[in-house]
Amino acid sequence: MIIRSLLVDLLSEYSSLLSCCSLAWREKSLRTRCFRLIFNRLIPELSVSNFERSLSFYTDVLLFAIEYQRPEHLFAFLNFQGSQLMIEQQNGYWETGTLEYPCGRGINFSIQVDSLDDVVESLNRNNHPIRIGPKVNAYRKGDRILRHRELLVLDPDGYLLRFTQHFGLDEAE
Repeated sequence: MIIRSLLVDLLSEYSSLLSCCSLAWREKSLRTRCFRLIFNRLIPELSVSNFERSLSFYTDVLLFAIEYQRPEHLFAFLNFQGSQLMIEQQNGYWETGTLEYPCGRGINFSIQVDSLDDVVESLNRNNHPIRIGPKVNAYRKGDRILRHRELLVLDPDGYLLRFTQHFGLDEAE
């Protein structure tokens, strides 16, 4: 009877913990834990021209989870399988020059994923164009060749996103 009572108490406590945890934790995100978000050491913050459009793109099309938001500042902290980024409505504060499409010229954001097929399926389902790929690329790392399946896509402001799935490792020739 005592053991049963303890089990009921434990299950009740576990249920209450789950109810307060972030969506990303419940989706088994690699970098988040209940009550404590682990921040990557480098987290890009993208100034966007239309916050609602960008938030919808990242969450509905690319399947990022919202870790937290500050709606009064048109800001969201997003997470996808451990890749983190922030989006915020353009406000002049962080801007070092004129922002015009395509934003982020000369940079791409590499986002490692478990399954590139899931991203492709969602992009196709939402009729969002894929700029390049998916295709397999090879990169030399010392005496090894890393193989990645990759695709490139532009977000609504023209930021270049490179989704990468590790494909294999070979000896260099």
